[in-house]
Amino acid sequence: MKKTALTDAPHKSTAPENIKPSYENTKPGKIILASESPRRREILEKAGVEFEVMPSYIDETFPDGLKPSEAVIFVAQKKAEFVLKALSEASNSDNCLIIAADTIVVLEEKVIGKPADETDAFNILKSIQGRSHSVFTGVSLINTKQDGASENILSGKAESLRRKITQKSFAVKTGVTLKPMTDTDIAKYIKTGEPMDKAGAYAVQGRGCVFVERINGDFYNVMGLPVSRLYSEIKEMGIAI
Repeated sequence: MKKTALTDAPHKSTAPENIKPSYENTKPGKIILASESPRRREILEKAGVEFEVMPSYIDETFPDGLKPSEAVIFVAQKKAEFVLKALSEASNSDNCLIIAADTIVVLEEKVIGKPADETDAFNILKSIQGRSHSVFTGVSLINTKQDGASENILSGKAESLRRKITQKSFAVKTGVTLKPMTDTDIAKYIKTGEPMDKAGAYAVQGRGCVFVERINGDFYNVMGLPVSRLYSEIKEMGIAI
């Protein structure tokens, strides 16, 4: 199967000094978003996360036979591991948290990625308008601070960091129903240029919002990063962000 594809100002806590968290949190030296996506950057900024951007340049295809949730995790892991390898080669991988994500749209078990051109965008929108589809986002986290190894650890130059690296991955599914769209609606929307770099050829947070009838699940997952689940997973890793 292939894809067709605030920081808040410092403030003083008002909590009593004798109240301690129920777990130990360690703040990473740096958080790296392995994506150039402006939507993912916007989501992390809204959440008040300080981070750096380091794009991952990988082949985003995935093996045949994977379920949608498995496919997005597979690609997200490749993205995270690409960045880890690049950091390791630069001897700059200590004490960091890498966040990588991949999003696909699925309609009746068919994976829909980013449109190749305007004709492809038209065909995609024509196929999903007036219907419900699913949006899957896979997220992979690599933490080079905590001790312990996982089966997803890189080999090679990252081997020396094995005792420091943990990797955690998950996927989130959201249901989306679009309103019926005429050919004229679709053509006008494509002319805005917005559909061209989006999985499913629409942006729920942009002009495409006028065509969204219903969302069942996490809105930010449709944008490309399920930030609420992300926060919970990072917290469970014992990391403060």
